[in-house]
Amino acid sequence: MVEPTPQDSIMLLQEYAPEGSLHDLLDDQPRVPDELILIEMFSQISDAMNYLAHNRVIHGDLACRNILVFRFNKYKPVDNLVKLTDFGLTRHSSIYVSVNNESTVNDCIPLRYASPELIQHNERSEKSDIFSMGVTMWEAFSKATIPWSNIETDREICQRVTSGETLSKPITCSDETWTVILTTMSLNAQERPTFSQLRRSLTRLQYQLENSIRSHVELMDKFQQVLQVDMNQVVVGIAVEQTLVTLSGLNIDQTGATFRRIPNTHVTVFRLRIPDDNDLKTFTEYYGERFKNLIIQYVREPTTEWTLTTLNLSYNRIGDVGAKYMADVLQNNTTLVKLMLGNQHKENSIGDSGIQYLANA
Repeated sequence: MVEPTPQDSIMLLQEYAPEGSLHDLLDDQPRVPDELILIEMFSQISDAMNYLAHNRVIHGDLACRNILVFRFNKYKPVDNLVKLTDFGLTRHSSIYVSVNNESTVNDCIPLRYASPELIQHNERSEKSDIFSMGVTMWEAFSKATIPWSNIETDREICQRVTSGETLSKPITCSDETWTVILTTMSLNAQERPTFSQLRRSLTRLQYQLENSIRSHVELMDKFQQVLQVDMNQVVVGIAVEQTLVTLSGLNIDQTGATFRRIPNTHVTVFRLRIPDDNDLKTFTEYYGERFKNLIIQYVREPTTEWTLTTLNLSYNRIGDVGAKYMADVLQNNTTLVKLMLGNQHKENSIGDSGIQYLANA
């Protein structure tokens, strides 16, 4: 029920958002949603902001608190729906500061989301909104953390932002996505993308991530098959320890589909992840933050097409515990003919006891 108001009052009727604001939703989640989920949301907001820019409207208050969530599905990106709200209407929060513009009329700016030119000269444009979009994306990847939350004084925030200092990369954000976000927070407004350009960059990221996930799923399935064991029994210790195992020696024609390349090398690595009691949802929720870039959705299909003939453990970090689990797995393998553990130039972390486990296998 709406309280009675004087007849000359102006009321704003808004569409009801069942999930509340993006800030509140993120704050209530046990962990940050998958990267593809957030990128889908960012894409929708970029479309909305591009529409405003095309109509020469400046939002001026872009932040997670002003993004309303109408549908949220943490497993299917396309099932999510977000919309913009509060076009400069909210002014009661402590994140706002008063400034005097040239007309000496008091105005308020969301300081922790503000661009350098907005702080210094009160200049508002699509590019100042783009800067706020970058901070908003940082906020989402940081699970609704207030930007510059470790800084208490407005003066220090102003000094840092106007000197070109940027927020630190969230651990839940990939390097590729962070590169795009950094372009939105450039000190020089002209170097920032438009919302139309940002939308295209986000689309490319979506395409890359979706292809990467499909490749990872295929590779995980093949990795399961070549070891001839059930994934629920493979190298649990390695998964818990978040250890990387190189797959460059596997006899699989999928080297481009491996999880990640070790920087400045040609060595590809893959994270072993084991579902908990066959419950993929439980597993991804529990391990999601530590294994954020890979979603397991595999289907077991018996096949004899893939066989393991060579296993390269050079550069690995599985240690003696991981070697024991690996040895248990290899005892069931009948096709392995070459096991490479490296040399003085290709070290691994397997000690004498780990070597003994592998030798016995």
